[in-house]
Amino acid sequence: MIVDRENGNLSDYLLTEASYLRIQFGYLASAVIIGTIMQLLMFGAMSGAFALLDHVVIPWQLTGKIIALALFSSVVWTSFNLLILSFVSRVTTMSGIATIVGTAAGFFAGVYMPIGAVPSGAQALMKMTPFPYNAAAYRQILLQQPLATTFTGKQEAARASFEKMLGVRIDVNGLLSSSHTYMILIGFTLGVSILIFLLARFSRKAALARV
Repeated sequence: MIVDRENGNLSDYLLTEASYLRIQFGYLASAVIIGTIMQLLMFGAMSGAFALLDHVVIPWQLTGKIIALALFSSVVWTSFNLLILSFVSRVTTMSGIATIVGTAAGFFAGVYMPIGAVPSGAQALMKMTPFPYNAAAYRQILLQQPLATTFTGKQEAARASFEKMLGVRIDVNGLLSSSHTYMILIGFTLGVSILIFLLARFSRKAALARV
């Protein structure tokens, strides 16, 4: 999309009968497909590595849920990226943004450091983004059985503390359930989609200005 915008190809597309939103949807759909495939390839590679090196085997019964979540995650983040890149017209600028977003993603998702180990102010900032919720959705699927096996009997408090510390469930006035986590991600995606729709007219005019 950025290459087309920089080279003026996008403005050429707009001279056809295709609407701007239809063109944007084409970019979005292709990116969702690519993002889903990349996630599944990484899932396969890491599953093999865990099985070979750590003798940890991910149950095959979770495959369907992982595929569905990978597709959903691609929709969430491709929409987010489309919103950010609506204001970008050069590939060099996009590279800088990708570096910033990629680095921030690891922090906000609790990859570099568990969410429970950072100050409360940083936690509040993290919870204002969809990063920790998406990571929590994956953790809830992959850790469901290990957590049930580890925390048995009357260890609900210990399990809740563990899930809060490692971001398995996000604490927003209490630990969120899986359904609430998905509702937040869906709400975020809808909000971003509305903003993209509202910006479509401005972006179309900017593209036509290059004709």
